[in-house]
Amino acid sequence: MNYIKHLNLIFAVFDHDKRLGPCHVMIYLALFREWNHAGFTNPIQVNRELIMQKAKIKSPKTYAKTIREMANWGYFKYEQSTSRVFGSKIYMFPTSVFREQVMPPFYKHINNKPIYNETENNFQIQNFNAYATENKKSAPRGTPTNLQHVKIYFNEKKAPEMEAEKFFNYYEARNWLNNSFNPITNWKAAARNWIINIPKFNPQKTKNRRKKPPQQVPGNHKLNQNKNYNTPL
Repeated sequence: MNYIKHLNLIFAVFDHDKRLGPCHVMIYLALFREWNHAGFTNPIQVNRELIMQKAKIKSPKTYAKTIREMANWGYFKYEQSTSRVFGSKIYMFPTSVFREQVMPPFYKHINNKPIYNETENNFQIQNFNAYATENKKSAPRGTPTNLQHVKIYFNEKKAPEMEAEKFFNYYEARNWLNNSFNPITNWKAAARNWIINIPKFNPQKTKNRRKKPPQQVPGNHKLNQNKNYNTPL
């Protein structure tokens, strides 16, 4: 997957697709960032609030309308989620499939050569299911889509939810790079390592507490027990 070639191609499509508005462009770029973050694997699970934030869109209705339109126009495949925990799935199309199948009719020739197959009004992707299946088999586990996925995994491992937030915030700030500054390819392995080291970085509070003074036993005061009370003051 060539990052620059894909963006150059999609920008060329944007220039000639008169149906698009600013919201369409910003949502696609936000999704592309998530796709890049996931190592260009399919599908990607998206968090609506996160995509809206990156696309600078305030209205959920505008977000829903725009993403459905772009899916219908063939820019990506959209599978809406019915779960409150897991986000919707997006299948982003690779450059090769996009170049051959998704081009609008008014952008059908480059150097007088046809570059698309104009058979359907919605520019549906042919044989994409086979591509998605093959790509899914070879997809690395990469990085988590959002914090909720991390919390679920930590809960499965009987680890505190607060540690899930610490783990996610730590690696999110590092752009999901390990200590060797290489991209993390399996975040669950990193999470298990984090969970193992929880006792190391969170020592028991009892060790840090000051020792309570021993309780005094009646009749055991630190006094001179041999004092002569017959001696006048």
